[in-house]
Formats: sequence, C-alpha cells, structure tokens
Amino acid sequence: MFASMQLDGKIISVPFATNNAAVFYRPSLFQEAGITEVPKTWLELQQIAKKLTQDKNGDNRLDQHGIFLKMNGRFLLGCLLSIVQGESFLREECQI
Repeated sequence: MFASMQLDGKIISVPFATNNAAVFYRPSLFQEAGITEVPKTWLELQQIAKKLTQDKNGDNRLDQHGIFLKMNGRFLLGCLLSIVQGESFLREECQI
C-alpha cells in the first residue's frame, strides 16, 4: 500500500481511512431454508437473500430480511434499490 503513496522514494501521502467489509451469515437460517452452500457470486447472494426474506406469520409484513448491508452514503442506496428491484449492480460472474 505504501508504494502507491510514494514519489521518488519519499512518502507524499498517508491513508486517511480504511474500510474492511465482511459477510456474516446465520447457518441456522440457511439450514432452515434448505440452503446448503454459501453464495460464491453476487447473483447467488441475491437469490439466497430473496429466499431468506420472509413473512413468517402471514400478516403481509416481512419478519425476516435476507440481507442487511451496512455501508455508507449513496452506494448503499444504489445497492439496495438495485437488489430490491431485482437488478444487479455487478456482473454475474464477479466473485465475492
């Protein structure tokens, strides 16, 4: 990382912030829904999220959401709108 912050062998900048992302899941919910493998592509993640999103008590309100994305700013809004509308914001072949 420091190589990209150097010019002529001298450090000219330092990182302001870093951001690490991770995907956590509940194996018990996967098992209950009959999902046997974790997703390996964004398309698989979308399909599993849809399968896990459920109205558990039949009152026409979602009780269980298949995915929760904690991100900042407009990127989050764009991702959520894309997923809700069934669109993909990355190519299907992109790996997680």
